[in-house]
Amino acid sequence: MKFFLSILIFIHALIHFMGFLKAFHFSEISGISLSISKTEGFFWLLASLIFIGSEILFLVKISWWPFVAMAGILLSQILIIINWSDAKFGTILNIFLLILIIPAIGKFGFDSNTEAEIKQMELQKSISEEEVISENHLTDLPPIVQTWMKWSGASENKKINTVHLFQNGKMRTKPEGKWMPFIAEEFFNVNKPSFLWKTRVKMFPGIYLSGRDKLKDGKGAMLIKVMDFFPVVNEKDNEKINSGTMIRFLGEICWFPTAAFSNSISWQEIDKNSAKAIFRQDGKEVSGIFHFSSEGELLTFEAECYYSSGPEAKKEKWLVETIQSDYFGEFRIPSRSKVSWILPNGDFHWLSLNITGIEYR
Repeated sequence: MKFFLSILIFIHALIHFMGFLKAFHFSEISGISLSISKTEGFFWLLASLIFIGSEILFLVKISWWPFVAMAGILLSQILIIINWSDAKFGTILNIFLLILIIPAIGKFGFDSNTEAEIKQMELQKSISEEEVISENHLTDLPPIVQTWMKWSGASENKKINTVHLFQNGKMRTKPEGKWMPFIAEEFFNVNKPSFLWKTRVKMFPGIYLSGRDKLKDGKGAMLIKVMDFFPVVNEKDNEKINSGTMIRFLGEICWFPTAAFSNSISWQEIDKNSAKAIFRQDGKEVSGIFHFSSEGELLTFEAECYYSSGPEAKKEKWLVETIQSDYFGEFRIPSRSKVSWILPNGDFHWLSLNITGIEYR
């Protein structure tokens, strides 16, 4: 698709350059019967240069290239109207280009909004001196959580303040639905619990979904758009979304295990290999159960979550299973996970994800 769009813009630029050649009599263009003034010729050249400029920006991945291309389409269409009898078929090319550019405009807006939200989240982080975890921090935790802290490398390490991680994997929306590959980035503020997750999901060749989940001040939000432009889900700040995003944050502390010492999370022992974590924020509370091996490796996390966000949605068991653990820097964390809904009519494995990179601060 990118190669096709690049060729199309180049051809359109070349056609406009022909108008410039005709106006200044550098070449006789048999397909253009009308005379073109030198003033008009200048604008044909300008349109050609704008299209070439937009293509260069596109090839070097400058995010605002579609707006330059839009300026070229607008100027092109004005010139086509002026020379309608000879140039009217150029309207078809302009429309085709516009259809291809619209998703890029949507992507620019989607990415700009999420980047602003990420910066706002980072600006709100509390500033504190680096604190090293010691044996004294472990004493109030259930024994199996203490073992997890040692196994993961969280003990005798610095507390994590912010996290930026990278993911890929596959997901589906129905138990028998088609698996769709995705890539994602996620940003966490650990001191003031919040996160923003943005993803791109390939539905079909050339068709994708853009998604953004976030938690801030105990309030959740979910936005999904087709081709970055057409919203299909836009839910925020209701009981089901707030609860679901808070549980998600709680389950994902496995990737930054020093969060187990957070003032917003308390622990209760269940048995020698299990502990319940309670996460409180802004008057809201959620909980989940962590299950570990006797060595301290996290095996599963489970919680009661709303299955969908509709008015009839009920709570069902949400299960995250560790498939593989690896070291990322000084921490050993789940690197491959399987996420399922445990429903009355059978398990619904809907997500498989891999951690491909992670940055701690």
